[in-house]
Amino acid sequence: QPFSGYIECVLEDKMDDDEQLEYVYSTVKRAIDLNYDLKDICILTRNNKKGSAVARYLTEKGIKVISPDSLFIGKDLTVKFVVNLMASLINPTGKNHKIKTLEHFSSLILKVGPRETIEKHTDDLLAKSISKIMLEYGYQIMQPSKFHNLYEFVESLIAIFDFDLSENPFLQFLLEQIHLFEKRNNSNARDFLDWYIERGHRTSIASPDGANAVQVMTIHKSKGLQFPLVICPFFDWEIQPHKEITWIEDTENDLPAFFINLSSTIEKTELSDVYERERGKIYLDQLNLLYVSFTRPERALFICGKTGTSASVSKLWLTPFLTSAEFGKLDGSTYTYGHFDTYPKKDEELAANYPIQFHGKKMDKPVLSYKSAENWDVEEMDEKRLFGTKVHFILSEMSQFEELDEAVKRSLVKGRISADEESEIRATIERLFEDDHFANYFKSEQQINEQEFINSEGHKLIPDKIIIHSDSTLIVDFKTGHWAPSHKKQVGEYIKILRDIGYENVSGEIYYTESNKVIPI
Repeated sequence: QPFSGYIECVLEDKMDDDEQLEYVYSTVKRAIDLNYDLKDICILTRNNKKGSAVARYLTEKGIKVISPDSLFIGKDLTVKFVVNLMASLINPTGKNHKIKTLEHFSSLILKVGPRETIEKHTDDLLAKSISKIMLEYGYQIMQPSKFHNLYEFVESLIAIFDFDLSENPFLQFLLEQIHLFEKRNNSNARDFLDWYIERGHRTSIASPDGANAVQVMTIHKSKGLQFPLVICPFFDWEIQPHKEITWIEDTENDLPAFFINLSSTIEKTELSDVYERERGKIYLDQLNLLYVSFTRPERALFICGKTGTSASVSKLWLTPFLTSAEFGKLDGSTYTYGHFDTYPKKDEELAANYPIQFHGKKMDKPVLSYKSAENWDVEEMDEKRLFGTKVHFILSEMSQFEELDEAVKRSLVKGRISADEESEIRATIERLFEDDHFANYFKSEQQINEQEFINSEGHKLIPDKIIIHSDSTLIVDFKTGHWAPSHKKQVGEYIKILRDIGYENVSGEIYYTESNKVIPI
């Protein structure tokens, strides 16, 4: 069967790193001209350091790249700005974070060189807080303590600087990490920044499937994968034992076991057989790397490296093989075999894009929005009703009396209730549990609190509590104040929708928390 692909290998005596990076870039451009998409191209390197150099070079040239490093949220400029701004706000005297904040602010917002902005504010770095500096540019920033939690604080920063979340997956992922941190730990900005600096900056966003970008990865990571076109730069690493350590066992010596460094001097000693055995293992490992690399491409393979190093894979293996090959063509330092033809791509059906909307006005929401917020008028809500609403909210977070302490604590931390009213709210709920009928609501094994339903007219229904027994279902709605006809109608709608979705023997009760009165529906 005739060969239908293409191989190109450029091996030069003094091909430095910059020249190899330029070769990679020019090969990518050639591939694009022949109908290859960026996602059809993969670049393989022996280690992450070389891979990072390739990714950085191509990015600077305007080529989209996906690499392990490129997916770290700590690599994104906008994330860097937000994190350094947070650090500057909680540590007003810290000069380094202010400098970093101004550096990223210059690039992202002002679109000028960082040096110009930093020099302008040299005297301000110690004399002024970052809030005052930002105010000079028209950006008014509030301290983290002004917000219920860290998530809302960072959301406010994103809104103030008008960053587009839908266009930046790194920012989305940062918010997700903040949410997870608060869920597992606390809402303290300093604690989050400590975690971010130690580990968080190296968390990676998920690589988007189908993204049109060149993939850069190590040879090891590419095992089992296939790509239409593969580029292998820097294929000139040394293959001789170098600083490797091996374990020697010799029971006839006073020291029965010891380590030795594998170097060429060992070859001339009584341990020469050990040296040869270990060198054979190293050679086998290097052959495996070449095998994996050269079997990844489906249509085209490009290789480059320098041959100036005497013990390199390019000098000892690739050059002798290519110069003696009975196929292909060798023109100076460039070997080619086959034809680099236009890539016949298949027609692909792309999934429809779904618009993602982020509500930037979140900071304009009412102070309280626990339930049915669209029906509330906070300005007209009297103190008594507001207190009842807070009690109602804590009950919605409980499935048994023993959860009272934790529910009150969470509400305090999130600012839903104040420390001044904590004891009164706790006493009110404890009084409710003294009523056996009320306490029984919280003794069932299967309870559902505040579950949202949408009825056939598109209206949202949220029963306070659904209690599921083996042969029946009870809906409970807690009310403050006195009985009203609308209460009965509301619970009737809850009963209807549960019956519509398949629940049997559904009944309802209205429990008035001030009078302990129960109205069956």
